[in-house]
Amino acid sequence: MTETAILDGVVRAWRETARLHRFADPIDEDGLLAAEARLGRPFPTDLARLYAATDGFDGFHGDVRIDPALIAADKADELRDNDWPIAEELLVFGGDGSDERFALWYPEDAAPDDPTPVVEIGAIFEGGNLALVGTTLPRFLRTLTAFRLLEAGERAVAAMLGAGDVPRSPGLLAPFVERLDPALPFPEPDPYVQRLTSEQVSEIVSRL
Repeated sequence: MTETAILDGVVRAWRETARLHRFADPIDEDGLLAAEARLGRPFPTDLARLYAATDGFDGFHGDVRIDPALIAADKADELRDNDWPIAEELLVFGGDGSDERFALWYPEDAAPDDPTPVVEIGAIFEGGNLALVGTTLPRFLRTLTAFRLLEAGERAVAAMLGAGDVPRSPGLLAPFVERLDPALPFPEPDPYVQRLTSEQVSEIVSRL
């Protein structure tokens, strides 16, 4: 299945469970160009496709959040200004509704169509503060959405994502990672456990 098809399936699952979420209007071409001008480069293709469906997302009553494009363009710099250790390779695009942030690994030499692994940033201000949580943005969103859908009792919609029969162990992501993003090296990715540095993430990503 292509990354585009995976992302389309995630958005369809969100629409099927709209009572759990808040959507924004899709971004138009002018809006995307304005956000990319702020960022100083094109958005990764998968993220741009997501914004073409909803320019920001508040899902599962706040547990999955995607920042609007204009906010994502500035978010990494904003966090750095507040003394967060945010590597230059990270494009921060959302979070889990708490202190943790989601970012794409998007080095300066990466092309928009390259796979963009997803990193979770913990509120840790010394040592490693990262975990690799998805091999691509669509696969990360599929895994996280399926996990949250089963928590919400939406097994039929989770089945649309290929996870309707995943054994549900409360709080455990590993069965969903194994099914939906098996190349991810950490079945229970957690920045407070892995404590990866940006150098370690770069090394791991190079082997994916």
